[in-house]
Formats: sequence, C-alpha cells, structure tokens
Amino acid sequence: MSGIPNLPETVPRTAKTAADSHVTQVDLEDTPIDNFRRLRVVVIGAGFSGINCGIRIPQRLRNVDLTIYEKNAGIEGTWFENRYPGCACDVPEIHEYLEGVAEKFSATRFIKCNHAVQAYNWDKDSSTWRVTVKNSLTGETFIDEANIVISARGSLNDYKWPNIPGLKDFQGTLMHSAAWDPKAELDGRTIGIIGAGSSAIQIVPELQSRFDVKLKCFIRSRTWISPPFGAQTMQRLGLDGLDFSEDQKQRFLDDPEQYHSFRKVVEQDGNSMHFLTHSDSEMQRMVRDLCEGIMDSRLSTHPEIAEKIKPSFAVGCRRLTPGLGFLEAMTKENVEFIGTEIKKITPGGIMLSNGSEIKLDVLICATGFNAAHAPPFPVTGRRSMDMASRFVPYPKTYLGLAMNDFPNYFSILGPNSLIGTGSLTMMLESEVDYIVKCIRKMQRENIRSMNVKSERVEEFSNYIDEYFKQTVYLDGCSSWYRSDGGRGSRVVGLWPGSCLHAIEAFRAPRWEDFDYEYERDENGSFVSQLKWLGNGFTHSQRFGGGDLAFYLEPEYLDVPSSPLPEETRVNQIRSFCY
Repeated sequence: MSGIPNLPETVPRTAKTAADSHVTQVDLEDTPIDNFRRLRVVVIGAGFSGINCGIRIPQRLRNVDLTIYEKNAGIEGTWFENRYPGCACDVPEIHEYLEGVAEKFSATRFIKCNHAVQAYNWDKDSSTWRVTVKNSLTGETFIDEANIVISARGSLNDYKWPNIPGLKDFQGTLMHSAAWDPKAELDGRTIGIIGAGSSAIQIVPELQSRFDVKLKCFIRSRTWISPPFGAQTMQRLGLDGLDFSEDQKQRFLDDPEQYHSFRKVVEQDGNSMHFLTHSDSEMQRMVRDLCEGIMDSRLSTHPEIAEKIKPSFAVGCRRLTPGLGFLEAMTKENVEFIGTEIKKITPGGIMLSNGSEIKLDVLICATGFNAAHAPPFPVTGRRSMDMASRFVPYPKTYLGLAMNDFPNYFSILGPNSLIGTGSLTMMLESEVDYIVKCIRKMQRENIRSMNVKSERVEEFSNYIDEYFKQTVYLDGCSSWYRSDGGRGSRVVGLWPGSCLHAIEAFRAPRWEDFDYEYERDENGSFVSQLKWLGNGFTHSQRFGGGDLAFYLEPEYLDVPSSPLPEETRVNQIRSFCY
C-alpha cells in the first residue's frame, strides 16, 4: 500500500449534553487499531525485577523508550551487593545466572549502571514523572522525564545497622553482611557476629570452616532451622540435594522433557506447602516436629544451646532457613554462642549486660534490612503528596503494586509482595506481566495517567488485616515481615495468600479500580475515548510484514475438548461441511 485512502467520517458528531458531559466528537484516527502510542518508561533497579522488565517490556510492547537505572557498578541487585562468605540463599549461582539471562535476552541494552535515582516528582501539567538521576562516575546530575516509573528496588536493599550504643566507636573492622569487604583480613582474628537471621546462619559455618578464626556469635533471637528446602523432593527424584553432577546437568540439557518434569515436581511440591503458614494446621505440626528433631540431633552435644535457640513460636513466623552447617558450627571449639544481652559496643569489642567485655578484632552485623520502607529519597506525587508519609504507621497499597495519589507508578516486590512459600520469581514475573498490561492500556487508549482509587487501597488494607489473623506470621516472634521493626501487629512484607493465589490475582487487571485522565487535543479538549479504534486497519494490514492469518497458529488455537465419541464428532464435521 502506498498510502491511506481518505476515509469518510462514518460516525456522526455528538454534541455534549448536561447528562453526558464526557461524550466527545469522534473522528477516525489515521492509525491502525493496534497502534502503540510512544511512552517513556523508567525502571529503578537492575536486579531480578529490573532485568525481567528489560526482557518483557520490549518483547510485548512497541514504541516504549525504556531505561533501567542501577545505582551499583553491576547488575543483579541484592546478588551484587551481598557477597559475604556462604551467600547462596538456598539456591547456588544466582549471580552468574542473572548475568547470563540479562545477556541472552539483551536486557543489558537498557541498563545504565552507576546511575542512582535521587528523587522523582509528579508534574501535573505534563502528567509525567521528573526523575532526578546522578551518574556516580562523572558526578553529573540530570532530570529524566518519564510517563511511567517502575520501582524494581525490591524490599531487601536498604540494610539496617543494629540500634546499639557505641556502634560508631568500634575501632576494629566493622562490616554489615550486605556491604561485605572482600579485602578484610580475617585469618587469625577474633570475630563477633550479631544476628541469627539467614545471613548470619550462612556466614557462621563458612567462616568457622574456611578461616583460622575465633567466632563470637551474639544471638538473642530464637529461630527454627529447617531441613534443606526441597530435600524430600530431591530424594524422591533420586537426586543428592542441590549438588547436581555434570552428567545430570547434561541429561537435563539433552532431554528438555525430563528437565520440564523435574521442574514441575519441584514447583508443585513448593506450592503444596502453603498450609504450613496457617496456624494449627496439620502441616504446621508435622514440620515443627521435624525441625525440632533436627535441631536436637545436631546440638545433641550442646543441649544448652538448643534450649536457648529453639523457639516457642510457630515455624515460619520468622523467615525459615535451612542453615546447612550452622548448628554443627556452634559445637566447634573455635565458636562461642553468647546469648547474654548486649549493653553497648566499645572501641575494643562488646560489653554485655552482665558487665563482661568481649574483645574483638572484627565485628560483623548480620542485622538485616529495612523492609517495606519508603524509598530512601524524596518521592512527591499528586497534590504534593510525600510518599514517605504513606508508609506511616505502615504502607498501604493496592495489591502491593500501586499507591493512590502516585499515578503511573508501579512497584515490584514492594510492600506485601513477598511470599512465605512458593516461587518468588513467579511472583515478580506476574507483577511485571500486570504492569505491562497497564502500559499497553495507556498506549492504546490514549491515557495520560491512571491512579488507583483510594477506596480500593483501603479495601486491600482491610483484606491484609483479616487474612493474616489465621496465619503463623503474627505469632510471638520478631520478624522483618512485620511493622514497627518486627514487633508490630501488621504484616507488611508478605502477600496475603499463596504464590498461586497471587498469580491468579495479577492475571487480569481490574481496570475499574483506577481513575483515568485522557489525552487532550491541541485545543485542550479531551480526545474521544474511542480514538483507539483507529482507521479500520491493523498494523499488519496497513504496513505489511505481519501474519494476516495469525489466529490459525497453534499458540492462538483454543480447541475445546469434546465429550462425544470420535465417530459421532467426525460425522458432525462432515455434516457441517457437506
């Protein structure tokens, strides 16, 4: 085709009336119905979620000007920052995996490392976000203007120092587990470790076995140590834990069906564990007995430690950690378990509440993160609303994705977006898919801004409160899952349901839960909301290069099952055709 013919106006002009003040004139738009209006999208963070945005957005959308800003010198987010000895978080080689995926699917072309977002503010006149970015290599600060901002910062990136007097007075080597110094001298040192969370549980056995050190483990919080995740599944499949041999890896490469079957079993078993999170369930009782037996067995030579570390609260109230080698390390000669309360930190070590002082060369604070907190920089939405104020006393969101008065803003793995059981990657992928659908709607329907209704935010908040009453997460533990530093009555870290429940919730957006502002013409009038119908063509018909019978391809065919016998069905087809 050499050009679009001059098409007559087939829809009459409709005058505005008092009864329907939003009806506007409809003129045929000289563009195909599947036109993608150009939009600028800024993503903050290049970890799991940001990399996924860099893959899915260009795959499923056209005409998106995409940039992913990453404050670190490399991608992978928390897997770039957390480099402490033993860091694996139950799954090995995550760092290398993410780099490979980003390269394979060309997500790196959108990523700008060493670019830290310092603020973003909503401009009501242009209905865009003005994003302040600093290039840490050049020192340059500039403003980027985006139609849509996606926060892919995650929940575990703002690490938290312990609130102990004298921390800054320590004159030895001071490190946080999330800011590990690989050059720190450890051999021959006396090292103190504060904390009993997943980071400390991984660090302790690694330092104990690999270095010539004396470890002083300051542990006040009780915690359950579980068997390795998926251990029973691996045994059922005839595999030795997560240590795959080269032959096993090759078999998976050579036989995709076998690999797919293996993945199905692992995922199904993971999703079957959701009953563990409900108080007084049979699964909760079974797993509790299992964990208690494991801990008693591994600490059989030191029952006094077992009594100090085993909790009374339900399994899963705090994040459950396999802790391979952790309990065994507690029984070694070069490790000392210290359960006495810390009074203060001195220049030379730690003073306990009983007055004794433990001398240290190195102090490691494995004290976790500020989870479900506002971004550590200013964010201003509509009506000059400060986002930080929306996190007090705890964050209120819509499905963990959006906040009222912050239009065209989406968060991945933000408040109430992590999960207690199941696949976290499926959670974030489902959120990204939801956001892609929102971007497509804005493109197609000429939407300037979409802002979630405050009523839906309140209803989701109420749902969160009601759901978690039946779970273990409000039992007598301190956990980053909860508000007020871990002791609050509100669960802020977890999705109110299972992973499969979340996938279904994100499958089809409820567009009626948002308010919309539409584009205006050169005279300042709103354009017709049916402008997206275009000129009667699709893009492939108008410009060529596409499949004009795509609906016959296997991925589009939805063949219903037939309850009729094959012979009857065939005769019906013959009767219809002839």
